[in-house]
Amino acid sequence: MEIIQWTLPECEQESGAGDAFNANVRETSPLHTHDFYEIFYVNKGKAIHCVNGERIVVSSGAFVFIRPWDVHSYDSLNYSEFQMTSIGFTCDEAAEGFRWSQFPLSMVNVPKLPPHVMLNGAEKTEFENKLKGIESHPRGMERKRYFHSVFPFFIYILCNKIRQTETKQLQVMPPWLSELIEQMSQTENFVQGLPRLLECSSYSHEYIIRIFRKYLHMTPTEFINLRRINYAMGLVVQKKYHITDICYMSGFNNLSHFYAIFKKQTGYTPNEYLKVYGDNLEEER
Repeated sequence: MEIIQWTLPECEQESGAGDAFNANVRETSPLHTHDFYEIFYVNKGKAIHCVNGERIVVSSGAFVFIRPWDVHSYDSLNYSEFQMTSIGFTCDEAAEGFRWSQFPLSMVNVPKLPPHVMLNGAEKTEFENKLKGIESHPRGMERKRYFHSVFPFFIYILCNKIRQTETKQLQVMPPWLSELIEQMSQTENFVQGLPRLLECSSYSHEYIIRIFRKYLHMTPTEFINLRRINYAMGLVVQKKYHITDICYMSGFNNLSHFYAIFKKQTGYTPNEYLKVYGDNLEEER
């Protein structure tokens, strides 16, 4: 199965955001990824969201934040009706919105799966009204100004919902740790591995291990490997590189170790991943 790569049209980039309404699963895109962020909201019914190797039921009131590297599609669920609205926006718009809101972008970028929260009551009504407002504004500066006025609300709702499900310790994560996570989520940093993380942090290795376990419930190496494998998943579905090349491009120095970590995090070997999400890629050994 071919992975479709979507690009945000120039007219929608200039407008700040593009919008789409799907009246049923058949109207949604087949397995795809894109070079922009996207939020989608389930207006009505239920469906299965197939994303990054997982199958998750989404139902009315679901608000999902899709990152550029996520690979996803939708399947019907027991013939249930399904309606959704999606809003696409550039990486620059996402970064600016999170800076303005003072929430770290790492809150949505670090997890393997895109953040998925449920809205209800007054927040659901307000959210739907703001989505309709984006759709009703014509493309251009008028829509861009409106999107800039409502995007912080979307971020606030999402991040507060995320924090409600996190531990108290994670809610008081030190600012320097949030900044470090932001830095180490950049490709040029995580491919360099633990030495680069220690260089960016200026703290001792032992202290960094304690802090990562306390707030992220993982070691620094596990965090780095998570980012590397997320990156590798994107390279695999592009079908431009041999797996050996992807191994080294992602920062791994040993092909067997790369296979083991990839399987541990995704449930598939790289070639099995392509059997699910695309054509086989010749494996170099």
